Amino acid sequence: YSVGRSILLMLAAIITLVVWIIISNNLWEKKTGEEQPHIRRLYNVTTVLTLLITVIMYYVLLFVMFLTIILLLIPPSQVAQNLSVDSVGLGPYLYTVWIGTSLSTFIGALGTAFNNEKILLNSTYGYRQQQRRKTTEEIEEAEDD
Repeated sequence: YSVGRSILLMLAAIITLVVWIIISNNLWEKKTGEEQPHIRRLYNVTTVLTLLITVIMYYVLLFVMFLTIILLLIPPSQVAQNLSVDSVGLGPYLYTVWIGTSLSTFIGALGTAFNNEKILLNSTYGYRQQQRRKTTEEIEEAEDD
């Protein structure tokens, strides 16, 4: 793979995880008759940015953990033998970790489907937004009855 393809894989993994978390946990604020549109947009932008920052931090942490493990467990001689070269530097290790981290992030996106929605909402929304969400749910339930 080229570096450009690896960058696309990384960006796709990060964006997929953010979108999947938003969709699977109903974090996107929908139109309601009572609220102002700029408030809804503000909530949605805040949600996306919060999740984007969190997922990037997750990606970096996972990258560092994978790099540490691979440097400890895979000897340079084995990497050199697999690549059919005499000696190997840090490059193949970094590239392997980069691809592994991106693929693991895609797998993490699938795992979020099994998360508890209440836990995610508590970690993403502040107290006031949680109260607004609760009130909205109560109104929707009352309308359904």
